[in-house]
Amino acid sequence: MLRLLLNPLVRLGLILSPGILFVFLCFQYQWFTLLDLEIYDLGLNVRPPAGSHSAIVIVTIDRYSRENCFQPPHFPISNHMYEHSKVIDRLTGAGAEVIAFDILFDQLDPQLDLEPFVSALCKAKNVILAGVIQKESLKIKGASISIQRVRLIFPSERIPSSLYDIGLVNMPLGPDQVARQSYYGKELQDKWYFSLPAAMVATFLGSEAPDLKATEPFYIDYSPPKSGLNTIRYADILKEEGWQNLVRGKIALIGVTENGLSDSYISPLPGLEEVSQGNTLPGVIILAYAAETLLRNNMISMLPRFLSSLLGVLLVLGCSFLALGKRLMFNLVLMTGLTILVLASGIALTALNVTILPTGKLIAITLFTLTMGVFLNYSYTKLKSLEQESKLQEISSDLRIAREIQQKLQPEKVPAIEGVEISGLQIPCKEIGGDYYDVIDLNRKKLAVLIADVSGKGISGALVMSNLQSAVRGLAPRVLSPSKLTGELNSVVSKVSTAGRFVTFFYGILDLPTKKFLYCNAGHTHPVLCRANGEIGYLSEGGLFLGPFPQATWQESEVQLKSGDLLFTYTDGVTEAARTKDDDQFGEERLVGYLKANLTQKAEAVNAQLVKTLQNFTDNEEFEDDFTVLTLKIL
Repeated sequence: MLRLLLNPLVRLGLILSPGILFVFLCFQYQWFTLLDLEIYDLGLNVRPPAGSHSAIVIVTIDRYSRENCFQPPHFPISNHMYEHSKVIDRLTGAGAEVIAFDILFDQLDPQLDLEPFVSALCKAKNVILAGVIQKESLKIKGASISIQRVRLIFPSERIPSSLYDIGLVNMPLGPDQVARQSYYGKELQDKWYFSLPAAMVATFLGSEAPDLKATEPFYIDYSPPKSGLNTIRYADILKEEGWQNLVRGKIALIGVTENGLSDSYISPLPGLEEVSQGNTLPGVIILAYAAETLLRNNMISMLPRFLSSLLGVLLVLGCSFLALGKRLMFNLVLMTGLTILVLASGIALTALNVTILPTGKLIAITLFTLTMGVFLNYSYTKLKSLEQESKLQEISSDLRIAREIQQKLQPEKVPAIEGVEISGLQIPCKEIGGDYYDVIDLNRKKLAVLIADVSGKGISGALVMSNLQSAVRGLAPRVLSPSKLTGELNSVVSKVSTAGRFVTFFYGILDLPTKKFLYCNAGHTHPVLCRANGEIGYLSEGGLFLGPFPQATWQESEVQLKSGDLLFTYTDGVTEAARTKDDDQFGEERLVGYLKANLTQKAEAVNAQLVKTLQNFTDNEEFEDDFTVLTLKIL
């Protein structure tokens, strides 16, 4: 099953499918709605003040007005009909265009004289009284079920209904009980009833009023008008002068604002008015803001569900393609960036009064989709890692076998020759290397020694060297001239080596009875000849390296070896071994010094001690290049 993840289309489908399902669930079951609303509240916080002046004046029944205007008993407020009639008369006389009460006149004292109030209504042009929709749960007798009943509560029948209009004061609340919305109205019993804000606006604008018979609630624009919401104390209307110009040609909305007595609601923006307490506002203030929103035609609504769902699907598609095959850090940066972008877009569109995005849902969709992408990318990477690890194990196993084979190509043991010590040592820097040394007993009287180095390292070098080794073993017994043998090998190497690949090669034949040493050097590092008396010589005669020049020729030379002489052959991995801290190489000078100091040592000891010397010099147990030496000492 996991192997299917190797197909990018499968991985894309595994990100897309859950993402689109998540979009459906978010909008079907209204997940993250509270987060949507809280981000909407952030947009309200940065929205600039409204450009227009307020067309509404709130007549506040505060504690001062209650104590100075109403004779005990103060409650219910609706029973003070004489004072309310005086307020209507004074507002009408001051030129108020509309007078609205956020007070229920449903339960009045039967002994109460309503004549002054009715008279005031007759004189006033446009008065709106409050009504409310009440939901009741009625239990069915003898059954465990109940039914819901909706009924309208209107002003008392003692107040002629022809003298006023009705405005519903119900407040739609969000799931967190915050008052962000208002109704246009409700259709009940085949009749349309305006909300109090819609009724005020419809009456105030008259024939210019827009169609306010929408069924969906609208979001209230809580940005205060340029001059703020105007307020006049109820007591000032009755007892003071100088306020008349404030209400002329405007809507006067009368309601209780005293803390503890008013119907208070949680506001998305705390501290909007002086009459607010904490993050709550009296209902009359919220109704005023709702009416202001309608007057400015500044209603804002949630992006339609179809468009919201489409936006969510497009977000899933974009996130899926962007996240596919990317590294964890890229996805984390993408997740952070897109979340900030969606959040900023939601806040900005609310602040600019364009629309309300389901920002919480879109953020959740972004995080969910990208998290799926991270999970699938991790699974894919893990699977690829396991596959690569398996392949590496196979390669490592093959390299171990190749190394064992290459080691067997080197002489298992050097022939024991009376009067001569010979020791060879090879340490490849990788599993297999491109160096080669050999010691060949030609006919009990002659001994061939050779050392070679293929340019480059690793498998390719080893393959060239294996061909060289095979050719040497075949040619050495019958070609007793080092220069002729080198020429023959050049033909072999030129056929198997690629462009830029070459071989340095040193070949010598020791005549055992006479200790004469006939050699040819094909571009190899010059073997060092340490005489028993401390003199140093180099075996450099020969010609170019093998491979690039098929028609090249080589010369050979002869030296006489004596008792106590040491012939040291090596590859450039010895002298080019360098310290990491300052890149200083061991070099030929240090090598010669080492050989002089160890001239009396056995050949095997010379090689072994050199390894430790180089490790101490480089401060590293491993070498950067193949290390190969072949030492011959005359006893």
